[in-house]
Amino acid sequence: MAYQLNLPATLRRGFFVSALAALLLVLQATAVQSIAAADTASTKTPNDSPALSLTSNTPPEPSPPPRTCNSIEVRSRKDFALLQNCTRVMGHVTLAQIQLTAVEVVKRQFVSKVEEISDYLLVHRVHGLETLQYIFPKLIVIRGRHLLFDEFALVVHENRDLSSLGLASLMRIQKGNIRIENNPNLCYVDTVNWVQLLGNSTQQHFWHKKNKFHNHCSHCPRTANEIAQEEDLSDKLRKHCWNFDLPQLGLPTDDDNCRRLCGDRSCDKKGNCCDRNCLSDCDGMKCRLCANLNYEKQCVDSCPSEYYEYQERDCITALKCRKLGLIPHAGSCIEKCPKNYVISFIKDQKSCKQLCNGKYIINTVTDIESLRGCSKIVGSLTIELTDMKIKISHLDAAFSNVTEITGYLKVVNSPQLLSLHFLRNLITIRGEELIDDLYALIVVDNFHLSEIWAPNQNVAILKGSIYFHLNPRLCLYKIRELQKSIRSETKPINTVNASPHSNGERVVCSSAPINLTVTVEDFNSTAVRLKIDIYLLYNIQVILGYVYYYKEAPIQNVTYYDGRHGCGHDSWHMKVNPSKNIRYILTNLKPATQYAYFVKTLTMTNYHMQMDGYSPIQYFSTLPSKPGAVTKIYYSPLSLNKIVLHWWPPKRRNGVIDRYLFITKRQL
Repeated sequence: MAYQLNLPATLRRGFFVSALAALLLVLQATAVQSIAAADTASTKTPNDSPALSLTSNTPPEPSPPPRTCNSIEVRSRKDFALLQNCTRVMGHVTLAQIQLTAVEVVKRQFVSKVEEISDYLLVHRVHGLETLQYIFPKLIVIRGRHLLFDEFALVVHENRDLSSLGLASLMRIQKGNIRIENNPNLCYVDTVNWVQLLGNSTQQHFWHKKNKFHNHCSHCPRTANEIAQEEDLSDKLRKHCWNFDLPQLGLPTDDDNCRRLCGDRSCDKKGNCCDRNCLSDCDGMKCRLCANLNYEKQCVDSCPSEYYEYQERDCITALKCRKLGLIPHAGSCIEKCPKNYVISFIKDQKSCKQLCNGKYIINTVTDIESLRGCSKIVGSLTIELTDMKIKISHLDAAFSNVTEITGYLKVVNSPQLLSLHFLRNLITIRGEELIDDLYALIVVDNFHLSEIWAPNQNVAILKGSIYFHLNPRLCLYKIRELQKSIRSETKPINTVNASPHSNGERVVCSSAPINLTVTVEDFNSTAVRLKIDIYLLYNIQVILGYVYYYKEAPIQNVTYYDGRHGCGHDSWHMKVNPSKNIRYILTNLKPATQYAYFVKTLTMTNYHMQMDGYSPIQYFSTLPSKPGAVTKIYYSPLSLNKIVLHWWPPKRRNGVIDRYLFITKRQL
């Protein structure tokens, strides 16, 4: 399945031009980093030179190793020298606001050796430039690691003399969008197979407009046989090229057997399918330049164990990583340790040791990210969520590895929290630092907090006691259960530590909870009807209605507090039925999807007492439905009576698609 190359959505021109102008002003103010000249071979004087001979047994000199450069910004003729000795550019390349002459370009005065660009290529207002053929004759891949305006990997904009792109060696734009716009003399944009160039990725878009009208441009050259075969085909199905003299490389062959076996990939001379990810050769086992990662000249999606990603393109050993002056860490070869890690030396070798030291105060999402990956907090942790839009999933991700806090834990003024389950792996609070020299665990003023630790979680408090107040939905008996966790010789939990008058006063904690029985009475692809068994309710008079909670649940491991947010910013959908009707229909569900659900009662409130009943969490699955339409179709000819179709699958599959039905109609 492939995709259509032209997608309808574009950025507004005014915003794009103003943003581009702002970027260029920044680039103009930034000094271009100088790059040291390549090492030159030693030379001899004419008197020392041997006599020339017609033959020589001396083997040819090996090609120089790849030269890696940082980002290069070309804004004058002399800046082209920065490109000439670079094979890899780990960053972006910008050509902007330069006046050239056609003679300079054709004489190859600005030719470069660049084979790959890790970020993006921008060509903007380079006047006198007719083609990029003589500047980037060896450019094979633009990886798009960091994109222009967070969107574009290739931008060619407002180059008045540009007549063709001429990027004859370009095989892949790995990530990012393409924008080619406002180049009034530019041809051969429609003759490039952008679908193939983008690697068949449906996330990448291509825009081209306000260039030379394609009917005013020449087509790709064809043989007499190709002309005979293509005479009835539309322009976009003809041969693909970068200009009249440069065919596009890496395209599927015209051979029927290869098409049948390899689809949109090409074949070697023996009929073997080429590796899609090898950009320098057909054989992915002997590849010099891969679209993904290169492991000993093999293209792989991830590095094997004991190998590390280097510059997001190669797999190298830890020894080689260290020889480059870098640090092997977490599967990557990096220049410096990430946040919350420090450099340590083991047998005189650098490594990254995780260390989260200090007093951490969590107010916002940014604060949460500062603790991501920590397993041991050497210090204390205060959680006071002043940002109401913080999702519980942020806390789950950041604290999932925390097992120990050497100081104290303080949770205050956080109405978003229904539980402390996001600390599900916490084992020990050491209490080496205490609040008021007394307390290792303080939980105060959390309006919706109703649970403490996750089920079956035991947290040892080695020193100090606890302090729980102003948690109106947290029952006192749940707090008293922490007594067994306190290992120090302190007094039992009393009203100073946790008062019944300031904890659990908005829920009924002494009575047995009301258990609801809810069943699925009927369902289809987009709706389900639930029924509550009222005969099991002993006090129906206090019930005002019901609240229905439901969420998508691919796996049946959901708990009441998964992703729950006290202020409603969570993953559960909620429907309120303010009546005693025992049946309710949930609508607008996704077909062929499993959901988790539970029901809660709405009850009368007497002073500050509120009685709630819950059903257990249960699951249902909706029926499959008719899938959405195939949105884009791309086709290419094999012969006069054969074509190959590629398409985008439906955005909404609505079930498992096991076959596609093709309907053809002949037009006379």
